[in-house]
Amino acid sequence: QEFKKHGLSFEPYVKYRQENLDWSIAVDENGQNPNVFSELIWEKVRGPQIGLLTEWKILKKLSVGLDFSYLNITDGKVTDADYADDNRQQRFSYEELSADRGYSFSLKAKLLYDLYKGSFFGIAPYLAYINKNQRFYMRDNEVALIKGKHLNSTYQPFWQGASLGSELLFYIRKAILSIGLSGSLLNYYAKANWNLIEEYAHPISFEHRATGKGFDAQFKLEYPIFSYLLVTANADVSFLETNTGTDKLFYLNGSSASTQLNGVSNRSFGLGGGVKIFF
Repeated sequence: QEFKKHGLSFEPYVKYRQENLDWSIAVDENGQNPNVFSELIWEKVRGPQIGLLTEWKILKKLSVGLDFSYLNITDGKVTDADYADDNRQQRFSYEELSADRGYSFSLKAKLLYDLYKGSFFGIAPYLAYINKNQRFYMRDNEVALIKGKHLNSTYQPFWQGASLGSELLFYIRKAILSIGLSGSLLNYYAKANWNLIEEYAHPISFEHRATGKGFDAQFKLEYPIFSYLLVTANADVSFLETNTGTDKLFYLNGSSASTQLNGVSNRSFGLGGGVKIFF
């Protein structure tokens, strides 16, 4: 495995990615009257993702890595439901709308330590900074929601925080199978523009703030073609969620109102491949 001796690598990759995101709010700041008043769920929001992973060995056992990726959303749906009673009872409004555009940009910067590397197995714990910036849409289907008007509302989540994890490496003849597991502590902020509600302020109609946590698992198989070139196949899953937080609504007249954000959940998986080049 001569390629392990190189100190710098670049790995461009492509993936198919699918995201799900949902959130709900109560009527008041105590989470009551009712406890779930409005709920939005983005489902099977998907499209092609491109990315670049770079790693640089700065010391014998210490490496730094940067992983940039961009998802172009091309398909998906979103549902918007409102309830008059606790626990999602007495639904009085429901719409299923298009979410066929948007994006998700992710950055992960990590410091990795080669704790153990044997002939058949290795382990490398790491500390990372993560940042995920998303933009989801809520748009008309073929028939407009309101005749004569164009629904083009947006919801933009921002996740950032610290992650602690480890990579497990298995050397199988010429190939390397790596499994990465990590947990994260996160800060969450989101802003929305509900473009058809005239009494709301624009471009920021409301904001969400909360703290949260996350878990992700990554699987990669690498196989050398030359000493400086490998082909890769990879898959990953991630789960992000917030605690209860604050929903702050802004009106066109300059006033505002706050209520409880019950929570936000984001689930994602990706499948793809690429090449890894050593220098």
